[in-house]
Amino acid sequence: MVTEELSHRLQHRGACLCGGFLGGFALLEIAGTLGNAQTMNLIELVLALLGGDIRQVLLRLIAFALYFAAAMLFVWVRDVSPWSPKTVSLLITALAAVVLALIADTAPTVVRLWPIFFAMSFQWNAFPGAYGYQSSSIFSTNNTRQVGLSLAEYLIGHDEKKLHKARFFLGSLLCFHIGVAISWCAVHWLGRFASLGVWPLLILTALTLRTEPREVCA
Repeated sequence: MVTEELSHRLQHRGACLCGGFLGGFALLEIAGTLGNAQTMNLIELVLALLGGDIRQVLLRLIAFALYFAAAMLFVWVRDVSPWSPKTVSLLITALAAVVLALIADTAPTVVRLWPIFFAMSFQWNAFPGAYGYQSSSIFSTNNTRQVGLSLAEYLIGHDEKKLHKARFFLGSLLCFHIGVAISWCAVHWLGRFASLGVWPLLILTALTLRTEPREVCA
């Protein structure tokens, strides 16, 4: 029987595949720019503001607003709506993939990133991790840090829980970068429709949602 913790781990692994795919897709197809986080967008916003490029300031403010709005939408879906945030996240990413395929290659870089900003912001909150570990499914920095910390703690203290933690975060890293590798294949095989290559990964992740244990009424 699939336990709740194992179910959440499988779901998180699927989300990491999707996050890695869109991260790789953005770097390969959209001027080498990562669309999963806001760090670069906000840096570019400040630089555009200082340089007096009002058009870029406005475009990047919209990008920030989309990322911000997706986080707020997650809270509404989680606390008010009858829908599962994880299911909504997969649907949003599926729609984002379609929009990405339709946006012209000549559109400004940040505009082409808008769908990824929105989808990945929502996914980050909808798939926060498993086993009580907070693990991002949309980028690798903290996952890498946690592997290093946990492994060092295990080697020093020989605590099996730390080894379990290191393995979990290492699994997140592995799945994320498998997603990146799949995006490379999609870009080379599907051309401008490469973003749709995330759909099989979304379907795979959707199947893991069906492993969620259900309470049995007496």
